[in-house]
Amino acid sequence: MQYTGERAREREEDLLRKNHSLNELVRYYKKQLGARLALDRQTQIHLYRQQYTDIGKLLYLWQVAETRQLTDHERVYLAGKILHRVSGGHDGMGTLVRDINRQFGNVLVHLQDDFPDLKPEDFKLFCYLAVGFDNDLMAELLGLSGKDLLYTRKTRLKKRLEESRSPYRDLYLDLIKE
Repeated sequence: MQYTGERAREREEDLLRKNHSLNELVRYYKKQLGARLALDRQTQIHLYRQQYTDIGKLLYLWQVAETRQLTDHERVYLAGKILHRVSGGHDGMGTLVRDINRQFGNVLVHLQDDFPDLKPEDFKLFCYLAVGFDNDLMAELLGLSGKDLLYTRKTRLKKRLEESRSPYRDLYLDLIKE
């Protein structure tokens, strides 16, 4: 059907309005989807960290158990709980690394690719932050004598990640957010 004159102009204006409305609708839904994905990532990180909270407490108790009088039964129970979840690999990081990679799309592989000169202590710190270990436990596991040293390391790691141009930068920062 051919439109001419006034009718053609009206048809063109109608199509432009519809196109504009469609573009607005697409922008709105993209914005909503972006907000939902960000929320879902935060929820996912929170739930993931929650499962390690008790494990972190148990591990901390085990670390300081040498100075306390625990029965053999209590030691075996603590060791079993901790080793079930955190053991394996070098320095007990194997299962932890596998869990983080499985949960967050091989994020630690990308981290090592993006930062090939990342020190093993900083890699461990990233992992401990990702699972939400508390400051006392992280200081104990990293062999740091005080919280000031831990704060310095965390600040240095965060700054390095913020300066990154990696496509995974936002995920890295979300994972270490406390």
